[in-house]
Amino acid sequence: DWRTEIERLWRQLFFTVSPYRLSPQGTPETLQRLQRQDVVAFYQRYVVPGNMVLAIVGDIDPVHIMATVEKTFSTFLARPVAFPEVLAEPSPTQVRRQVKQTQKQVAAIYIGFPGVNLTNLADRYPLHILDGIVSGLELPGGWLHTELRGQQLVYVVHAVNWMGLESGYFGIYAATQPDKVPTVVDIILRNMEKARAGQISDEELASTKQMALVTARLRRQANDQTAGDIALNELYGLGYDFSDQEQAHLARVTRADVQRVAQTYLHHPTIMITTPEPQ
Repeated sequence: DWRTEIERLWRQLFFTVSPYRLSPQGTPETLQRLQRQDVVAFYQRYVVPGNMVLAIVGDIDPVHIMATVEKTFSTFLARPVAFPEVLAEPSPTQVRRQVKQTQKQVAAIYIGFPGVNLTNLADRYPLHILDGIVSGLELPGGWLHTELRGQQLVYVVHAVNWMGLESGYFGIYAATQPDKVPTVVDIILRNMEKARAGQISDEELASTKQMALVTARLRRQANDQTAGDIALNELYGLGYDFSDQEQAHLARVTRADVQRVAQTYLHHPTIMITTPEPQ
């Protein structure tokens, strides 16, 4: 899959010390080395009451559910949990660019910048709105889609504001024809400069904020989605009811906020390109 490949290669180029440079699925080499005792040791270290949140959502009987939970987990013994030390990823000080030839039939581009962690609420939501302005939210749209698809320069283009417990990244990926790669890269970088200059209309800001509010509501329509939200927000220290505050955070985002985060993070891009081998 071209997108999986380009994102994996880009992470390896962008992250120098962070574990985010590694593939969560592992590699053939690491999987072959994995032993049963490694899996057991991981389970015993991390699957402990102090590192666990249980969220149950739906048309339930709370008394019955609590009795069932208490019975089921009565032998779940508390043990201390210790996480490995994670080094902070240094901010890039120069443009990094790499090209790799592959057997894919399309050329892929991934351009990314330093991002934020989940708890940086001051910048998290302006970056989310910036994501929507440049490429749409959930559905394709925004500056990049309009310009690049409008000129038939790409098959797909989208931005992503990726966050973790450690600082993530703001990235843009695209698939195109090999001879169009330079033009597509130039247009993406020019639109990032446009964001840094604050060239965002009131209409663009208002419509993107409205779409962000709608998608936030849609994301919690099903019980499993709501339960996942509650459990992870509590586990990550944001509070089980954090999503209830999301509407207010999004509503407060201003054009000045979006320009501020663009100027703060959209610098020294890391550019990864994959292209078919020449015939």
